Amino acid sequence: MSPITGSGTGAGQAPTVASVSNLTPRSVRVQFSEPMTLNDAMLDASNYTLTPGGGGDVSRGVARLVAQGVTNPQWVDLILDGELTAGAGNYTVTIPDAVLLDAAGNPLAGTSPSFDGAGAGPAIESVSMEGSDLGTLTVKFTKSVKQVSPNNSDDALNPSNYKISGPTPVSIQSVSSVGASTVALTVSGLVPAGLYRLTVLNVEDTSNNEVL
Repeated sequence: MSPITGSGTGAGQAPTVASVSNLTPRSVRVQFSEPMTLNDAMLDASNYTLTPGGGGDVSRGVARLVAQGVTNPQWVDLILDGELTAGAGNYTVTIPDAVLLDAAGNPLAGTSPSFDGAGAGPAIESVSMEGSDLGTLTVKFTKSVKQVSPNNSDDALNPSNYKISGPTPVSIQSVSSVGASTVALTVSGLVPAGLYRLTVLNVEDTSNNEVL
């Protein structure tokens, strides 16, 4: 009997989209099941379509993308042209069949899982002072946060949700709104050149995700 011979890629299994999640309201990470071929098709933003699930979901386009900085990346980040909206499993990412290849040349198969546009809770983007004013701290979050009443436990206007530690005791007297994702803390006790740390607890974004 003659031996049976043949050729193959060596990998055998086609890659899939393992997960999709948003890093910020305007960026989404697409994670593949295995290392992929870094080529023009992978870096072409037009090959990735973000599809909303309906209802009040906002349609967003992919403005550009960033791939993991290796020869065979396992994820790409889609940078969107606007912010996503929240809702259980309300977005999917569609990639044309056989456009992307794994490191062994097998074409991508299947569709992406859906994901919530709200994703992770807000994080602190920056804390700043205006010049030498030691009485006001401006806190900017990565997402819009609740600003309804300082009496609500999950509200960004509640002074008890902020703690400042450092070389001197600092009290937070009040919190006022500056913008959808920004508040100003009126404080006392800061000293020049002091190194302080701000901790935020309980504050939620407008989709009920708690601060990271």
